[in-house]
Amino acid sequence: MTDALAAYRLDISEGLQRTERQHLLRRLLPGTGVDFTSNDYLGLARDRDFAAQVADRLSAYPTGATASRLLRGHHRWHADTEACLALWCGAPAALLFSSGYALNAGLYAALVGAGDLLLSDQLNHASIIDGMRLSRAETSIFAHQDLDELERRLSQRPAGQRALVVTEALFSMDGDLTDLGAMVDICERQGALLVVDEAHSTGIWPGGRVACLGLRDRVLGTVHTGGKALGGQGAWFAADQWLIDHLVNHCRSFVFSTGVSAAQCVVMQSAVDWVDTQPWRRQALERNIAHFLRRADELSLPLSLGAASAIMPVVVGDDDRALRVAAQIQAHGYDVRAVRPPTVAPGTSRLRITLHATHTKAHIEGLVSALDKALTQEE
Repeated sequence: MTDALAAYRLDISEGLQRTERQHLLRRLLPGTGVDFTSNDYLGLARDRDFAAQVADRLSAYPTGATASRLLRGHHRWHADTEACLALWCGAPAALLFSSGYALNAGLYAALVGAGDLLLSDQLNHASIIDGMRLSRAETSIFAHQDLDELERRLSQRPAGQRALVVTEALFSMDGDLTDLGAMVDICERQGALLVVDEAHSTGIWPGGRVACLGLRDRVLGTVHTGGKALGGQGAWFAADQWLIDHLVNHCRSFVFSTGVSAAQCVVMQSAVDWVDTQPWRRQALERNIAHFLRRADELSLPLSLGAASAIMPVVVGDDDRALRVAAQIQAHGYDVRAVRPPTVAPGTSRLRITLHATHTKAHIEGLVSALDKALTQEE
């Protein structure tokens, strides 16, 4: 081992030790017990009939795209899937990406640049923040869900400065919903563009919240993922054809990536069909959300303010306490994980509970009981 490598290894080792002392060290652990952690909101990812349908359709396709779509990596399955997803979202066109992170990492540098203004909700996903940093635009962060502050910042920008606002439709760590109608009104009054990230709302609302609220023509575009409620992988951006054409030419995370596989496309197309033809999944999820909220209220569980979706954050506060509570719940057979900084702000470590359409009443009752006992013991 060279001196340079030895010194570097020592620095990394000491950094990991500091992280562990702060109760922030992460490890890759397989899931065990009843799943209250993944984003499989509609239960598609583990549905054997769904998997069998996908496997049957895949026999007609090669295993991978093997090149950028601007070379020989563009295939019929890409165009067919993009047409399906665009129609589902009520948009003229769509463009596939390998993941939501890859989409967001390249999107904002393609949409805006030096001299423009990017405004982001304080709790937007890290992939959005990273994409904003790569854009070279001026960036401004407004307090979470504070639409008055957003409008004030927009009104105070220099005359003629292009502004793009970015928000999540459903926030991944707090489980609260953005008032998209009010935000669209503000952007229109202030002459700003709006992109809505629908990662956690796609499928729970067919086509996403923007489509369901009839706001498609009032936003610049929407970000969607296939790796959550749709049970697969990948992502897409839905927008007008002229903007998709621009991204094909100028979005670096699209241009310089291998095209998504046929497997990803088949899963997404199949998922759209299943979501549309099996409304019982969304109905079951809604019942489970209502049941969990009712039981949480009865037991005065410390849910994050505004939680009203399949994402139920139980805010514990202390990092180590969050780990201990999660461990106790896991010992009862329920897979619940602690979320700590930097994913959430210091002092707001939490258990991020996700509800699925496939959870039974007994699952939820058992989880709530284990959660109540664990929190009581850690008081």
